Amino acid sequence: MQVQTVVFVVATVVAVLSSTVAGASIFPQDGPVRVLTSAKEVDNFVSTVPAAMVMIYAPWCSHCTAFKPAFIQAAGDVADAGLGAFAAVNGDEHRDVIAAYSIKSFPTVLYFADGELKWPYSGPRSAAGLLAYMENPVAPPPPPQPTPLTADGNGDVVILATSNYSSVLLSSPSTFVMLYSPSCGHCKNTIPHFMDAASAALDDDSLPLFAAVDLSLPENGAIGKMLDVAAFPTFVLFDGNIERFRYKGARTKAAFLEWVADPQAPPPPPPPPARAPFTEDGDGDVAMLSPETFDDHLDGFDGTLVMFFAPWCGHCKAMKEPYKAAAATVKAEGLGSLAAVDCTVDNSLCNEFNIKGYPTLIYFGDDDEQITFAGVRSEEGLVAFMRDPQPPPPPPPPPTRTPFTEDGDGDVTMLTPETFDDHLDGSDGTLVMFYAPWCGHCKTMKEPYKAAAATVKAEGLGSLAAVDCTIDRALCGKHDVKGYPTVVYFGADDEQITFAGVRSEEGLVAFMRDPQPPPPPPPPPTRTPFTEDGDGDVTMLTPETFDDHLDGSDGTLVMFYAPWCGHCKAMKEPYKAAAATVKAEGLGSLAAVDCTIDGDLCARHSANAYPTLLHFTDASSSIKYEASRTEDALLEFMREHSSPVDHDEL
Repeated sequence: MQVQTVVFVVATVVAVLSSTVAGASIFPQDGPVRVLTSAKEVDNFVSTVPAAMVMIYAPWCSHCTAFKPAFIQAAGDVADAGLGAFAAVNGDEHRDVIAAYSIKSFPTVLYFADGELKWPYSGPRSAAGLLAYMENPVAPPPPPQPTPLTADGNGDVVILATSNYSSVLLSSPSTFVMLYSPSCGHCKNTIPHFMDAASAALDDDSLPLFAAVDLSLPENGAIGKMLDVAAFPTFVLFDGNIERFRYKGARTKAAFLEWVADPQAPPPPPPPPARAPFTEDGDGDVAMLSPETFDDHLDGFDGTLVMFFAPWCGHCKAMKEPYKAAAATVKAEGLGSLAAVDCTVDNSLCNEFNIKGYPTLIYFGDDDEQITFAGVRSEEGLVAFMRDPQPPPPPPPPPTRTPFTEDGDGDVTMLTPETFDDHLDGSDGTLVMFYAPWCGHCKTMKEPYKAAAATVKAEGLGSLAAVDCTIDRALCGKHDVKGYPTVVYFGADDEQITFAGVRSEEGLVAFMRDPQPPPPPPPPPTRTPFTEDGDGDVTMLTPETFDDHLDGSDGTLVMFYAPWCGHCKAMKEPYKAAAATVKAEGLGSLAAVDCTIDGDLCARHSANAYPTLLHFTDASSSIKYEASRTEDALLEFMREHSSPVDHDEL
């Protein structure tokens, strides 16, 4: 493929690419997020608070807009907790901030402590994630390895930027452009295929030039805005500098080459889901709202309760009839209105109110009052709420830490997430009991544990400690605690041993004198013949063969036994002899199950004592054998309960 070089000076295109949205701020001036306008203001702001988060954004950036509600909410939560303050800068307008902090993409959130920049925030873009980070800030992981298009060598892909964008497009009859971000996982996977396709396209003059734009660079932001790029990677085919098609196919070398050889417009998007009635027999007095009607409806009532729902949601379906009935009562009593929003149709409206689950019910009152409904989802509960809309009660206070025993901790060290690692590092060895105060086994063990702690301390054997898992759940989860009490020994070099000894003072002290892992479990028992000289005509059954054997027999007597059982041993020879006669006379079969190996199968049939003998006509029907354990008695029983096959009738 040959590229003709033609030089054009297109002032209008350059002007479009270099334009930015000036003077716009997506954050309100009177909100909890301080709006800053220069690098100097940033410096002054971060020096006045112990810790700060500063978002550098662009008004056209969709990720910034999506992040804004969580950032605002977190700003209020962080301020209320006294952890610091949040601010934001329109980086598209205030370029000195871009230069001062080497901003490469939007949004970038910088974490400051004691007036100094520590590192960019890379955690979850949620209010909870930001609050958790401010409570325990940690440095981000090292940056990912560069992709081929950001390392040395771009193969046969032309790298576009604002400076050469117009000239490259106008110099080629057609150009296939990938708009990407180096941090995007899909982009990293796609780039090698895109580069291979670019190299293959060089051999065919009919195929376009392959090019790429890194939209994580702020200087290329105008390109992304002009092309309305909403996701990475985005692929656009240009004829000259005119967009022709967008590619939506597979991201492989073969797929790229096949499409650029015969480019087609992508299929039209599916039609939006149709609005359906609130219930099968209509909306009733529930007002179905849309983005166009939402504000006007709320302005027309003193108060409106809105259900944000999805038609497929089971809890929503269960609530619809009570909600519809309550709507009629609310209307009749003049209490306001009940309305609903279908989030599968009006997703943007649900996103505006940060709807995370269905159904979510929010009451909109006077003066922008909003109350999340958390009452009973019944007609009565809804009407009672509308008569007196009140916010839900505050959550109960967290459980308080209590002493290890009623008379104190003694020499047991009570650990928390803040003290856990330091305590273990300062001890030669620590035995930790992870417990719950309500646990009966824990209560029983506490006094011996406390007594052992005193002896261990006196003998210099290390320490005994404890963690209350009803308070420090995360710490217990980190150590994979599944039941109470779980007692784990932490030794040198990250050694961990689960204590499985006797839960007595003596047993605990003996363990601390010589901490050893528990012995390995014994090997599983092996299957042995029914008698020393074999099974004979007794069929040994397992969980895999049990049902099939019983369903395929005219009648089967099954002995559930244990090899060590004396009564079982005494019965085996008569049982084996009877099995041979039963088989010879066509009376069905005699079988056996070893309960030391197939305990679940024995439990399934309530074989709680040995031997237990059950006669099955099929896998689901049985009667208990309670006659004498002799060969004659067994044969008499089988003749009475089995129907021999009449071979003349076959």
